[in-house]
Amino acid sequence: MALNSKREQIILSDIAIIEAVSSISHTERTLFKWAKLQELSSKQFPACAIVGRMPVPRVHRNTRCRIDQIVSTLKVDVYTFIEQNNEAQVDADISNIADDLFAALYSDQTRGGLVIKSEVDIKEGNDYWAPYGAFQITVTHEYVHGTEGI
Repeated sequence: MALNSKREQIILSDIAIIEAVSSISHTERTLFKWAKLQELSSKQFPACAIVGRMPVPRVHRNTRCRIDQIVSTLKVDVYTFIEQNNEAQVDADISNIADDLFAALYSDQTRGGLVIKSEVDIKEGNDYWAPYGAFQITVTHEYVHGTEGI
């Protein structure tokens, strides 16, 4: 993995934004399995698991018989988990946290100039398996990179 690839920089930028959201207590760059959720302490909830997908090249910009720039789409999935023993309160908690994340992820749509644009999509519906609730946000970034890496 190229530590300084554009893909890596974009994912790390998203992680930094999420970590700055005051309603999020814990972030990790991995998927959480059931056992992992049970290992987390109550103080570590709400917790976000961040997973970057691979970029998909969309446009190749050619200059004089060679490709100089590629415009790619990169999706970053943010899975958010809450711990709530009151089933009636889960939906309100998810709504509040989703609102905080949505606003934060839209606050800098170019990620400091790394991307052309960012779009934030919240997956319809949420899940609840006592005592955990969960929802997913996918951030889609469009960005330009060269042929030397992603």
